[in-house]
Amino acid sequence: MNTLRKMFFALALLASGLTIAAQEATEDPDVKYAAELLKPETVAPDFKILNNDNAKDVSLSQFRGQFVVVEFWASWCPDCRALNPTMIALYNKYKGKDIEFLGVSFDTDKSTLDKYLSTSGITWTQVSEFKKWKETEISKKYGIKWIPTVYIIDKKGKVVFTSLDEKGIDEKLSE
Repeated sequence: MNTLRKMFFALALLASGLTIAAQEATEDPDVKYAAELLKPETVAPDFKILNNDNAKDVSLSQFRGQFVVVEFWASWCPDCRALNPTMIALYNKYKGKDIEFLGVSFDTDKSTLDKYLSTSGITWTQVSEFKKWKETEISKKYGIKWIPTVYIIDKKGKVVFTSLDEKGIDEKLSE
């Protein structure tokens, strides 16, 4: 009888392991990547990074009192390039309405980024550490595991929204 119980227990463990493995294999990557992002109501970590245009430090705290759309992206990223027309349209729709846009680029080469920005239509402030994405301090602070990632930060410096694509950004900004 003891042997039969052990076999039943082993089969139950095996079956549950297969269920977990199947769930992990079919898990939506957006859910996986979003799980590590800062949660709403979290105070967004301040940062100070050089502006791509004129080598002046830009910090998140300098935008306090305004909503800030922070987009983590790179010019080499196909998903980021696909999101850019939406971001440009949102910028044009909301500029001058107490909402600032800030791009955090994970490009490693300034001339490549400059070239892309000169032809893309992106005109809002861009910053970059010019390091590989996973080596940057800001990616660690913000839990960035996938780009593009968009955060909306409120006037008090708290996260109010996160997205891995364009879904929901316009709706949240219109609130």
